[in-house]
Amino acid sequence: MDGLTRYDVLKRLVPQLRGHIVICTLGFPSRELYALFDQPTTFYMLGSMGLASSIGLGVALFTTRDVIVLEGDGSLLMNPNALFTIGQEAPDNLIIVCIDNHAYGSTGNQPTLARTIHLPQLAELCGVKNFIHILAKPGNANVGVIPLSPHRIKQRFMASLH
Repeated sequence: MDGLTRYDVLKRLVPQLRGHIVICTLGFPSRELYALFDQPTTFYMLGSMGLASSIGLGVALFTTRDVIVLEGDGSLLMNPNALFTIGQEAPDNLIIVCIDNHAYGSTGNQPTLARTIHLPQLAELCGVKNFIHILAKPGNANVGVIPLSPHRIKQRFMASLH
């Protein structure tokens, strides 16, 4: 999907996300996903950069349902240790989708190190079973903030797991 923005990539992913547990990294990725498609089984991160994959792992170990983590290259590179832990635990039901635009999009599009680190190879070396790497152009869609409180996001997400 090279040549598309993250928003365009998310738009194409929405049909595959329906009905699944989704953990979406913070900032514009969560805002863009909310603008495109909202469901109670999506946990929109509003803080804690670098922890989407860690949260996804915790949820995947709790359930037999598939858990899809929507990561950015910047977020993933903030906490690469999560990949080692995911590889160690090796949950079959955890899928990490890394939308790599080589930028910290939510903080001003500063470049990440993703141009020099081959993220799929890193995930493979860590033993991560289900890692999907999608290249995208930098840029943020003109979308509003998520109108749900952090408490409401957590509340409806937790209720959807049971």
